[in-house]
Order: sequence, then C-alpha cells, then structure tokens
Amino acid sequence: MCSSDLRDVPALPYEIEVSVKLDDEAGAAGLIFATDDDSRHFGFYPTGGRLRLTRFNGPNVFSWTVLQELASDNYHPGDWNRIKVRLTDDKITCFVNGEKTIEMANTESLTGKAGLAKFRETRAEFKGFLVGTNLPGALPDRKSTRLNSSH
Repeated sequence: MCSSDLRDVPALPYEIEVSVKLDDEAGAAGLIFATDDDSRHFGFYPTGGRLRLTRFNGPNVFSWTVLQELASDNYHPGDWNRIKVRLTDDKITCFVNGEKTIEMANTESLTGKAGLAKFRETRAEFKGFLVGTNLPGALPDRKSTRLNSSH
C-alpha cells in the first residue's frame, strides 16, 4: 500500500472526500481513515469496478477484513468518481458520486488521521481531497495528485 497526504481530522462527526480515477480497475485507490499509523486503518475505495469498505489490521493487504463490497451503477469505471465517507460516533456511511452506497454500524474508535491510498500496481489520480465537518460535495478542482506504483 502507498499512502500520502495524511491529515488531522476534526472531532466526530466528520467527512472526508476525494475524486479518484484509476488507470487499471484491477488495482484499488481511494480514502483511508481512522489511521493510527501504517498498521491500522479503514479504507473506502473502488477496485475491480466495485466499491469496498475495508478494515486493515496490519501494514499490508494480507492483514485486512472486507467489511462490505458491492457494485454500484453510480460508479463509473475508468472515469473520475467522487467518493466520500461520513463518520459519526456509531456509523460509517460511504458515498460515490453523491449517492449513499454503504452504511454500517461501528463500535470501534474512529480517531486518527485520514488520507489517500493506492494498492497493488495501479496508478491513480486524485483531485479535491477534503476533510471537514460538513463538506459541500462540490466538484473537484483541477489539481491532481498521482500515486504511482513506484511508492
């Protein structure tokens, strides 16, 4: 896993979002949150044309648990997609392109930083990474951050 742009988060409730475009849908790239370091965090990201919410318990993809995974007509493979996660005291809610896709109860601590990540050998571009208490869901800016397989 390659991660970048880790940011402090406000007190719960808060939201994180980014626009992401994968060059290869066999890979994965998106948001990580509630990270204490490189060994524990949650992730929400597209992979294989589907959306996945995952709990990582170690430094690599071999120490993970897929919490939920689903296909969504709102996700557009090979194109820009706006993904968002809303965190409250007891719930994780995930969105793609403005539509709720995953919602689950949560009993774990959601403290820690939030950032961007990519997995496997894919390249990914990111636009408009935001962290806040009530994000407007605006369109991404023109600046992008690329995470390449060299990380």
